[in-house]
Parts: sequence; structure tokens; C-alpha cells
Amino acid sequence: MTKLPDQKACQVLLTMGRRRQVEQAISELNELAVALYHHFRQGKGSITEVMEEIADVEIMLAQIYQLVDKDQLEAIRHKKIEKLDFYLWRVGEIPREISELQHQITKESSTEEIERIELKTNALRREMESIKG
Repeated sequence: MTKLPDQKACQVLLTMGRRRQVEQAISELNELAVALYHHFRQGKGSITEVMEEIADVEIMLAQIYQLVDKDQLEAIRHKKIEKLDFYLWRVGEIPREISELQHQITKESSTEEIERIELKTNALRREMESIKG
């Protein structure tokens, strides 16, 4: 992936001005949101339009990166990736837990035991839905 070098990003910020480039970044982010919505939600527009907006946003983000503390940003990014890892793990675990619960039900299971298992199973399904959005 071709990245806007830090030196060039700084040069653009100095030349164009911080405020103007932040406003431009907001505009480009909005244009990407619209392109994504049109293409993936409405079936309009092309993937090329989406990619063009991604490129614009990446160029603007390279400039915005110059305005923030990179170590702090990396720490925040690390926490968010850990959260994604947890969600991916849970998405794999929940079906296994549901299967184990369902195998606990036998002909001899009491109504209370079956209801307890159904409650746990439904809670796991709701958790799965909340993770997947």
C-alpha cells in the first residue's frame, strides 16, 4: 500500500493549514460514508467509487496522524484490536456452549432443568446477536 510519507503530510498541513485540512478530512470521511452506503446498502455506485474515497480518506488520515500523539494512538488501537480478538473468540465459543447445553437435556431432565438450559441458551443467542450487531 502506498502511504503518504510523514514529511509530505507535514508539508501539506503547513502549506494548506491545519484547520482547512481537518475540515477537508471531515468532508472526505463523509464522502466515504456516502459511497459505502450507496454501494453496499442501496446497490448503487461502484466499488471503484468506494476505493477512490478510501484513498482520499487515507491521504487525509496521514495528515491527521501528524496532529496526534502516536504512542497514545497505538495504545488505543491495541486495546481495540484486543476487543476484536475477544469478540472473534466469543463468536466461536458461543455455538460450542449452546451445543453442550443442549446435550445436557435428556429424557430424564426435569422441567426446571430444561427451563434453566433454555434460559442459558437464549442468553447466549442474545450475546451472539449483540456481538454481530
